[in-house]
Amino acid sequence: MSKFSQIKIDPNGGPITVDVVFNGIIVATYDYYLWSTTNSAYIDHKPGNNLDTKSDTYTLPMPTSINVGRMIEVRSHFAAPTPPETAEKYKVSAVLRQDGKVLGSADDTGAVDSNGNVQFTQLLIKMI
Repeated sequence: MSKFSQIKIDPNGGPITVDVVFNGIIVATYDYYLWSTTNSAYIDHKPGNNLDTKSDTYTLPMPTSINVGRMIEVRSHFAAPTPPETAEKYKVSAVLRQDGKVLGSADDTGAVDSNGNVQFTQLLIKMI
């Protein structure tokens, strides 16, 4: 499933961060990308997962104004580590913050596959 959001940022404000957030009983890996507005190349790419202690928060380049028009992409694969009879709902989010405030998010929600199959989501945020 893919989800797309356009989120307004303050080009004169403080740094923008994106949090990759997983809710529900899922094991997940992901790739975070920050895409250029001038070509098909990414500016930043970080892999991650929801099992380690490493932060799942990324700070975008400064000055903030250079991020207007850029796209954030989070691709995630996830599965439930529990038996099918305890399958849960999930939520995968990319949350944009600036100056201590949540500006918005791209979210995918649903039920975890009851057969233990790996599921995929793609979250896209265009900063305007």
